Amino acid sequence: MELEKRNLPTVTIVGETFRMIAEYESEGLGLAGLPLAIVEYPMGGVPTEEAVARAHRAFDQVLAGLTGPVGNGGT
Repeated sequence: MELEKRNLPTVTIVGETFRMIAEYESEGLGLAGLPLAIVEYPMGGVPTEEAVARAHRAFDQVLAGLTGPVGNGGT
């Protein structure tokens, strides 16, 4: 969390099942709006092609979180 506290852009990649926990934890640490890239869950046990497609779908969220305003939320 040091990078975020220094206003350096970061994105936390989270499985959709854990989105609420990630939001709650970031808020509790004083970093509400921390950009998240939500990845479809589960990543394991799916064909490689599907895992790659899911990662590609999350890429725009990562890019937005890294290039958007700090504290924008990115999701």
